[in-house]
Amino acid sequence: MAKYISYITFLCCLACLISSCSDPVASTYQPLEEYDTNIEKATDVITFYSDEGIVRVKVSAPKLERHKGKKNPLTIFPEGLDVVFFDSNHRESSHLVADYAERDEKEQKVTIRNNVVVTTKKNETIETDELIWDEKNQKVVSKVLTKITTENEEIECYGFEANNDFSEYETGKLKGIKKIKKQQFDQ
Repeated sequence: MAKYISYITFLCCLACLISSCSDPVASTYQPLEEYDTNIEKATDVITFYSDEGIVRVKVSAPKLERHKGKKNPLTIFPEGLDVVFFDSNHRESSHLVADYAERDEKEQKVTIRNNVVVTTKKNETIETDELIWDEKNQKVVSKVLTKITTENEEIECYGFEANNDFSEYETGKLKGIKKIKKQQFDQ
């Protein structure tokens, strides 16, 4: 009888232990994120572009996605980018920031959108919601409303065309020109 009591006690203890344990596999299981092998992702990206060994452009972005589709490969900067253009003496010639950009690798065109601001070497500011850089023809164009602020005036125009580093540009159809008065600040 003592044998049966110790056997029953053992079974009760075993039952208590089994019921109090959690499933370690179930508690640590985390489903894997679905991964698309046709998309490469990178964060905190800095890329330099050169021409004949001379750095011409520096692109910085918090996030980059490269869609490697066979028909239409794209490089997307979904959280914006910061671009510095350099002259042949490696001095900054212009600076561009925007909230979004994508490069169509097949067409060799870069579309830059949303809060696009360019500052030129002449300290002029160009603001628009879309710029398209045609890499083949080495031109930057905009077909939407663009505001250009120079030292003396503010120009609004529909359409805009510039060379790669924005050192030379032409405006489209003018919407208006405002003269800017220089203000003197007391120091």
